[in-house]
Amino acid sequence: NLTDCPWNKERKLIHIGLQAKTIKTDRIPPLNLVLLIDASGSMDSPDKLPLLRAALREFVGSLREEDRLSLVTYAGSAGVVLRPTSGDQKVALENGVMGMSAGGSTNGARGILTAYELARENFDEKSINRVILATDGDFNVGLSDTADLLSLIRGQRDSGIYLTVLGLGKGDINDHLMEQLADDGNGIYAYLDSLAEARKVLLEQAGSSFVPVADDVKVQVEFDADLVESYRQVGYENRQLQNEDFENDRKDAGEMGAGHQVTALYEVQMTRAVLPLESLGSVRVRYKLPGSRESELIEEDVSSKPWASRDAVRFAPLVAELGLALKHSPGAEVERVYENLRTQADLLFGSEDRKEFQGLVDLLYLSQSGKAR
Repeated sequence: NLTDCPWNKERKLIHIGLQAKTIKTDRIPPLNLVLLIDASGSMDSPDKLPLLRAALREFVGSLREEDRLSLVTYAGSAGVVLRPTSGDQKVALENGVMGMSAGGSTNGARGILTAYELARENFDEKSINRVILATDGDFNVGLSDTADLLSLIRGQRDSGIYLTVLGLGKGDINDHLMEQLADDGNGIYAYLDSLAEARKVLLEQAGSSFVPVADDVKVQVEFDADLVESYRQVGYENRQLQNEDFENDRKDAGEMGAGHQVTALYEVQMTRAVLPLESLGSVRVRYKLPGSRESELIEEDVSSKPWASRDAVRFAPLVAELGLALKHSPGAEVERVYENLRTQADLLFGSEDRKEFQGLVDLLYLSQSGKAR
């Protein structure tokens, strides 16, 4: 899809969307999960371990008989609190979760090793095998060096065990490190700042959170040089690969879960006006089926045809501009995002995510201008 660029009227935005196949809830394979919980002293805050306990209490209530859950906690050392337990053993699961308390230093490396050892011991080829690490990212004992931690995680990813990283806490959270751990562990990262967000990740989005359908997903876009004079990618800069890495199946890339959606935006300088349904170039996607070592290829045209979801095309530039404004990118303004949300209030109806985004924009706008809404 091709739209106007809100922060540069002389340019356009090209939207390229990907969606992984969806899986019905009753078709989700058995879950074989190891919860790895940071129980160090830095987690003793209402927005960290107490929030996590409340969310996990609801999560264990959603588990099925065929699901299995283990629990490992770590502080100065690591320990197995709960060995693999069937999802119908609610009392045992809830007691394990609610009995966690915070205290001590943070030996994250020992915890990671213990969790993966437990996952490998109980690996089930017919299940989704995943370690879920919940932490504020404060690794200060053991392998606290970033390179060593990442190397440790990379050494585990070929075992068929995926990694989910849940970030907790406000303020000085080590967001960048946790995203790196998830990337190198063939997994995903989510930040939990409220019980509502935790419910969304652990309950409402269980398919995309836990069920992998495509590994090492890579996207390569080539624009028609006769139409696109210049371009820049907006967002996902930390995921960019070299061109030669696209066909290299040994090069690690991102995972997509069931129903997972990704939108890539490109700010472009056009050479002329574009005709309806005109091709702007091509997009190629490489991915591996879970467990496979060889990638498959999909190729499609990038055309100017409108998307079925007009709201997504309207909303994506608002999110992109806010991100650019926070990075002090020329032309991008929080105030314009704020005003556009006010004039496009219908975008927020029925979407909790977008309402949360509005709340964030309001806070940033008020902090910058001191104006009341």
